[in-house]
Amino acid sequence: MKKLLASDIDGTLIHNGEIKQCDKESILKLRKSNNIFGVSTGRPYKGITSLINEHGIDIDFYVLLNGAYILDKDLNVLKRELIPYHIIKTIFEKYDNYTLFGVEEGMQTSLLYGETLFHWDDIYRRTIDELEDKECLLLSIHFENNKIEEINEICNEINKEFSQDVVAYRNAQFVDVVPKGCSKGNGVKMVCEMMNIDMDNVYTIGDSFNDVSMFNITKNSFSFPNVEEKLKEHVNFIVDSVSECIEKHILGE
Repeated sequence: MKKLLASDIDGTLIHNGEIKQCDKESILKLRKSNNIFGVSTGRPYKGITSLINEHGIDIDFYVLLNGAYILDKDLNVLKRELIPYHIIKTIFEKYDNYTLFGVEEGMQTSLLYGETLFHWDDIYRRTIDELEDKECLLLSIHFENNKIEEINEICNEINKEFSQDVVAYRNAQFVDVVPKGCSKGNGVKMVCEMMNIDMDNVYTIGDSFNDVSMFNITKNSFSFPNVEEKLKEHVNFIVDSVSECIEKHILGE
C-alpha cells in the first residue's frame, strides 16, 4: 500500500533557507519506494520553487496558502478558493497598524498587495485600493514584536468577527487568513481522496498551529522537540527531523 507524507515547509523542511541533506536523501528514498511526498504550506507556489530548482526535490502535490490553492504534480489546479473583496478591505483597514499583505495566485505568478516581507520573482505589488473589487486567496498579518498571547487574541478576534467568510490561523509571528473551509488538513484530505490513499497511510509533519488541521486527519502526526508545548498536544510523535519521520516511522514500519 502506498504511503503519503505531507510536510510543512518553514521550520519543518527548510531551516535558515536550507534543507538538510539527510532530509533530501530520505525524501528521495521515500519516493523511490513508490510512496508519495507533497508539501502543505502557507506559502504561494512562487515561494517554494526553490525546492524544485535549487534542491532537486520532486513534489507529488501542493497544498498552498493553507489549503486555498491546491495543485497536482503537473501543476493542474485542483482547488482555488477566494476571499471576497469587502472582507479584504475591512481587515486591511482594521489592522493597518500591522504589516499586511495579500496573495492572488496564478499558475506561474504570485500577485501581492500591501507591504510584503518577501522578494520572489514575478511578483507585482499593488495597494489595496488598486484591487478594485478583486478577490484573493490569502491575507497575512505580520507581528514582528508582539507576544504570542496578543497574536492569538487577534487571530481569535478575526475568527469571531468574520466567521461567515474566512478562517484565521496563527503561523509563528503571522496570522494567515484564508477562505472559510480552507485548511491544510482539508487540502491534504482532498488529495488523499483523489489519489485513493487510505488515511491510515497518511503522515503529516509540521511545526506551527496552522498545521493542527493536518495533524487532526491522521493518527500519524509529527512535530519537533523545540515547538511550543501546547502544539505537542496535537501530535502523536516527536521527531528530530523529516528524515527521522521517514526512515523510522514510514519506511521502517
